[in-house]
Amino acid sequence: MAITVTEYPSSCASSRLYLVNIHNIATINTTVTAHPVVVHYWLRYILRRPRLLFSLGVHFPPPTPTTTTNDRPASVLQLSVHHYCLIFQFSHAAYVPGILRWVLFQPWITVVGLYTQIDTIGMALSRHRLRMWPGMLVDLRELATDREGRQLRSGFLIAEIVRRAIGVDMEWDWDVCQSDWDAEVLSVGQVKHAAVYGYACYEIGVVTRAWMYPRLLPGLLAVLG
Repeated sequence: MAITVTEYPSSCASSRLYLVNIHNIATINTTVTAHPVVVHYWLRYILRRPRLLFSLGVHFPPPTPTTTTNDRPASVLQLSVHHYCLIFQFSHAAYVPGILRWVLFQPWITVVGLYTQIDTIGMALSRHRLRMWPGMLVDLRELATDREGRQLRSGFLIAEIVRRAIGVDMEWDWDVCQSDWDAEVLSVGQVKHAAVYGYACYEIGVVTRAWMYPRLLPGLLAVLG
C-alpha cells in the first residue's frame, strides 16, 4: 500500500482539486487555492457539521541565514475535517475572508495540531496577521498516546507520533517539508504532505476526544487580561 495523489478537473479556475488516497484507509478530498471566495464557500460547507473539530497546519517558505523557525511568516494554512482538506495559499491571497477569521476566534470550535506554537507565530507574522482565540489551538502532544497508553508528549518527531498514535505511515519527506511553500503552484508532494498531515492530526483529535480538553478559561483570561 502507498499514498497516491490524483488531480481531477475543477469547475473553478481559482482552485485545484485532488484525491489523496492514504494506504486505502481513507481518501481525502483536497482543495488547493489562493482565492478567498473558494475558502469562504469551503468553510460554509464544513460548518454544517454537528461537532466542529478541525486540524490545522501551517507551512513556511524555506529558512534563510537570517531567519529561524520562530520568525518566519507562514505561506500556507491547511485545515482538515474528516476526509476534506483545504490548502489555502494565503501568502498569495488578496485578503483573508472574514469567515476564516471568525472560525479562528470561536472558542467552541476545537482546533488541533502538533507543535502548535510555531503555527500561531507563523500566522501572526504573515502579512494578513492571522490570529486565533488564545489557547484555542490544542497541541496533540498533550493528549496523544500509543497503543499501550504511553504518552507521546515529547521526544518524538511528528511522523513517529502519528505512527504510534493511529498506526498511519505518513511517508514523511523532509525535503518536501522544507521546500518552498511560497511557490505560486504547489507540487504534488506538497499537496500530499499537507493532506496527510491534516488527516492524521484530525484522526488523533478524534481518538483523544480533543473537544474535551479544557481551553476556554485560559483564552478568556487572556482576552480579559
